[in-house]
Amino acid sequence: MLAGAVVLHVGIGACLGMWTFGLIMLVGCASFLPDQAVRDLVGALSAGRSRPRTALMPFPTPPQPADPWPSRPEVPEPALPLNGA
Repeated sequence: MLAGAVVLHVGIGACLGMWTFGLIMLVGCASFLPDQAVRDLVGALSAGRSRPRTALMPFPTPPQPADPWPSRPEVPEPALPLNGA
């Protein structure tokens, strides 16, 4: 069934000149392929290429304040004396 869909959409691209449609539909057909078949195909196509190694590093955490809730809020000194003198 999948082979028939591939032939049909390649034929649409070739005979009607609708290559964009044909290629998009081939990508849709490829979604029905098994995972291992896609991995084998990609591995065969990229056999001679080197693959960059990715290191799994955690994201850095932002620094946390030492005491997020101070025990007593800082009260600024009043600008004017409050005793009326």
